[in-house]
This record gives sequence, C-alpha cells and structure tokens, in this order.
Amino acid sequence: MKKIINKMIAWLATSWLGKWSYRISSLAGVLILRACSLAKSATLFPGAGNLSLDIRTDLKYPENITIGSNVTIGADCQIGAMAPVVLGNYVRISRGVTIETATLDLSAALPYPHIAKPISIGNGVWLAAHVTVLGGVNIGDGAIIGAGAVISRDVPAGAIIVGSATRELKRKLEIVEEWKS
Repeated sequence: MKKIINKMIAWLATSWLGKWSYRISSLAGVLILRACSLAKSATLFPGAGNLSLDIRTDLKYPENITIGSNVTIGADCQIGAMAPVVLGNYVRISRGVTIETATLDLSAALPYPHIAKPISIGNGVWLAAHVTVLGGVNIGDGAIIGAGAVISRDVPAGAIIVGSATRELKRKLEIVEEWKS
C-alpha cells in the first residue's frame, strides 16, 4: 500500500497539478518582484512618469539622477551618479548596462582620487545589453547603442553605434617601475 501511495504522489508531482503548482508559485514570485520594483521606482523617482525600474538595478547617488517619462531600465544595470545623470523620455536601457560618471584621476599621485563628469542621454535612446557609458558623454536623441559598446565620446542624434574597439592611450612607466621595486 505504501508503494502505491508513493507512486500516486510521484505522479501528482509530475502531472498537470504539479506543473500548475510550480507555475503558480513562479507567478507569485514574479508579482512580488514587480511590486518591489514599482515601490523602488515610486520612492526614488516620484516625478518620473511610467518608469519601469528593475529591482536588481544598482543606483549610486540616486539624488543626482533625473529621469524623464516612459523610461525602462532592465535587470542588473548600474548607474553611478557621482555627477548628474539625465535620462530623457522614452529611453530604453537593456540588461547589464553600466552608466558611470566617476573615474580615477590617473595624473595624480597614488592613491588616485575620484573625479566625475555628467552624462546626458537624450529622448528615445536605446542602450542595448551590456553597454558602458562613461562620464562626460552626451548621447543625442534617437541614438541606438549596440550590445557591448563602450561609449567614451559624445554620440550625435540618430547615430547607430556598434562595437567596442580598444586602443592604448599611453603608458605610465613610472608606475610600472614603482611596483617592480
């Protein structure tokens, strides 16, 4: 009898009842996550109309962030606003985007001090997954930035930017020598 009961329990767990109970619990989790996201959005940015801010977004210095209406910020994004960050209307920020105003002043002595420059992102801009926007950048209205791009210079309105080419700026040989000794 015990074997029959165990088989019935196993069948229920793998049958439609088991699948529906899993779906219901998943749905409850999604609803709770969405409610937390809405609460975070409304608390931090009460003036931003129709803001969709994922709960997993990391905001440093949120008091320096200005957000327009109908903005969507995806999961695992980071916005570091040591200097002001302005997001226009209808901006779409995909998963894993980093917007960082701060950097280190490499011309100063160790330990390098922080410096920050503002970032402005225009209306209707789309930042695809894992884009990095660095301080001092202005992105014009309607620009599209492709996945993985690193933006360190201004982007004109309507531009489509892809890729992330790297180049060596210069070498700091005195630092290399200092670490060798």
